[in-house]
Amino acid sequence: MMTDQNLTPKTRIIARLKRKIKSSFAKTGQPPETQCEYYKIGKVMGKGAFGKVNLAIHRLSGKFVALKSINK
Repeated sequence: MMTDQNLTPKTRIIARLKRKIKSSFAKTGQPPETQCEYYKIGKVMGKGAFGKVNLAIHRLSGKFVALKSINK
């Protein structure tokens, strides 16, 4: 089995996320809540009165998503 020291930074992040998801399923039988660390946040697509929308990539699936952040 590979250790985290032998991995590139990108694969190290993915391995850590997979371990986190696996441990959540083992403890509760459900996936963990979605957090910002599951996404690589990119360019701003739009701004509004209450926040902005960024283009993001889901780190595990590689799918593009729109990530909305709201000012509090």
